[in-house]
Amino acid sequence: MLTSLTAVFALAPVGCWLLLARTERQRWRVALGLAVLAGLSFPVLAGIAFAGIDRVVWLGYVPLTALVILFARRAEGWVAPRSRRALAGRIALGLFLGPVWLLVVVGWWIAETEPAPPSVAEVLPLPAGVAVVDARRTGCGSSYCGRTVVVVGPAGESTVDTMRRIREHLLGTKGFHDAGPNSVSKQHRLGFGGRDLSVDMSEQDGRILLQVGDGTNARG
Repeated sequence: MLTSLTAVFALAPVGCWLLLARTERQRWRVALGLAVLAGLSFPVLAGIAFAGIDRVVWLGYVPLTALVILFARRAEGWVAPRSRRALAGRIALGLFLGPVWLLVVVGWWIAETEPAPPSVAEVLPLPAGVAVVDARRTGCGSSYCGRTVVVVGPAGESTVDTMRRIREHLLGTKGFHDAGPNSVSKQHRLGFGGRDLSVDMSEQDGRILLQVGDGTNARG
């Protein structure tokens, strides 16, 4: 269902233009260009590829395609045909530029400013020989959500050495920076303000607890 709605969102500018176009030649040339842009953007919009730029594509898709349509209308001449089709096109474009884009912006604002339990993938893969025992425990409070990842090191290795290896691994390969003897952190979800992702390590009954936290707004 969500993928279908994303496809409708991506193809909406094509429909708007087909309703607004005055000349056959411009209609299909611009429609083809918008369809190609929709095809290139869809994998990102649907979360299939290039997840790191999804926010940019989601927020920029509406104004970019609207500019393409407006420039194409200018090339045809601003006078619109007096027809129900043209009226429907203007209404559709207005809805796309107004309520639809507003929903996209608000949706991203909520997604990037509200805390959510971090995924265990934030710390995976772990160093060689370190295994995850449990990662199901989560909890949320005011402006904070966390996940407890319980891990064990290889047989014969002390928990101190295992924690040291995990810490060095997170610093060296996962983009974290030093936040204390047994802690690392980094900024993630960089959109509307950004948030801090932290990992605090402790030992309990021969196991290591990784407290992965999605913290308060890093720029607030």
